[in-house]
Amino acid sequence: MLCLLCRWGHRRHTAASHLVMAGVDLATVWEILRHKSIEMTLRYAHLSGDHKKAAMDALQNALAGGAEKDAKTA
Repeated sequence: MLCLLCRWGHRRHTAASHLVMAGVDLATVWEILRHKSIEMTLRYAHLSGDHKKAAMDALQNALAGGAEKDAKTA
């Protein structure tokens, strides 16, 4: 029985991570997985290293684009 519960918990953890990385907002993930609190959803929703890097690249590109606009208007 314990083994089945561990597998279910692992599946919820994996589902939360994949949903968040697919762009689903945390409130929706929370409702889908029926966690008691949003804090539990945050605990389960881990991002992959590639996903974090892509987010940082997007931030860098956005900031670089803003710097280019500032230079053009100056």
